[in-house]
Amino acid sequence: MRKLSTVVLVAALVSQLGCMSSAIKEAELPPLSPEVQSRFAKLPPAAVIADAEAQIKAAYIAQLDFYSPQYLKRAEEALKAAKKEARSQKPGQRGELVYILALEAALARAAETKSAVLAQMSDVFKLRDALDRVDAGHYKKRTYDKLMSRIQELISHIEAERSDKFAAKLPVLIEDMTEFETHTIVHNALYPAALALEEAEDVDADDYAPRSFAKAELTYERAEKRIRANPHDASTVTRLGNEALVEARHAFYVSRAVAALQEVKRDKLERIVLDEEQRLGQIATVLSINPIYDRSLPDQALTLVEAVADLVKSVKAQQVPVSTSDTSEGKLSAAEERLAGEETSEVSAEQHDEADLPVSEFFDLSEVLTEEPAK
Repeated sequence: MRKLSTVVLVAALVSQLGCMSSAIKEAELPPLSPEVQSRFAKLPPAAVIADAEAQIKAAYIAQLDFYSPQYLKRAEEALKAAKKEARSQKPGQRGELVYILALEAALARAAETKSAVLAQMSDVFKLRDALDRVDAGHYKKRTYDKLMSRIQELISHIEAERSDKFAAKLPVLIEDMTEFETHTIVHNALYPAALALEEAEDVDADDYAPRSFAKAELTYERAEKRIRANPHDASTVTRLGNEALVEARHAFYVSRAVAALQEVKRDKLERIVLDEEQRLGQIATVLSINPIYDRSLPDQALTLVEAVADLVKSVKAQQVPVSTSDTSEGKLSAAEERLAGEETSEVSAEQHDEADLPVSEFFDLSEVLTEEPAK
């Protein structure tokens, strides 16, 4: 029987580990060196095995199963062989120690591999974290899973010291992950607007409200382009997504309103105008403005805008919030009293001729303008 030193046999076992063999082959066990005997002299086989199991557990805690799966696998195979040897050997024999040394060597290589992976793939892991923050796996799970598999492939190249393959595939993976992150950010920001555009199409917004619909489409396209150009400007991304959503919903509501107006009979059209005028009049009352229905609807709206602008200037000049301004509180109080009086007089009226009924009694345009899109 050929005798080998313990060091040589351990080196042979580690070499098998480095070659990623399917299992550690059994071998005739040589005499242990004095250093090894001294190290384990006071530890019985059971204690040595327990310590090795603790090392494997610590390796999982250190995520060596991710950063160096093959070397960890070889360490587990060494532990299995050590247990087998400990069960079958005669009292006084310490054949399990050779496998314990192989286990420790494999774990050392695994730790080295982890350090190399973290150093050489730092950009990849930053991108992986970015994908997780934007929930890319939920958006397109298959694409996400493929990218994660490619990360594992790069790790295997480092583990097997295939530096040429690693160098060739690293920049391609970084590019693909970056594009996927951008695509996910665009999707997350504009998905509500995309749904709203589809809902606008469902109510024929391109026919009933072509200008509003065209503006909504253009706003969406511009938002997508700008987000792609700067996907990490979170505030701008959010703002552009909201703008696209507002225009899409606007196209939906305008389309519904136009479609409803086309169904109104001619003798009812006046009531629609009066109903809108009434809404403007309520705002004027709150602002303590004299009746403004002696002018066109656009001019009424302009009068209200000017009144609000004057109120804002007044508040800013006093450097007091609107809610605590004596002037504004007085106006609101007086307005509330007038509105309350109007409501009381309306309730006290016994009957109304149909011609005097508010437009909302037979056609409520506000329902059309505020109806939520179907989900």
